[in-house]
Amino acid sequence: MIELKKIKRDNEQIACEAFIEDCNEPVNLSLNIRNKELNSFVLPPDYNWCTTHIDKAKDFLLSLLDVTDIPNKKRIMWY
Repeated sequence: MIELKKIKRDNEQIACEAFIEDCNEPVNLSLNIRNKELNSFVLPPDYNWCTTHIDKAKDFLLSLLDVTDIPNKKRIMWY
């Protein structure tokens, strides 16, 4: 599970705070709208295995590219 909070968009990026699983430390994510890539980010200590979580967050942020009224938070779960 990953929870995205404070999702915001401007002309150049879609940014949010991402909370992975049970971690209380956010990962600041920002998706460059032009090249559709995430800008650099740092996973919290002991969460380096959570690359799938970041991929799921990126997929969701990409889904917002053509959305005008984006949500301010989103919980993503899978199994």
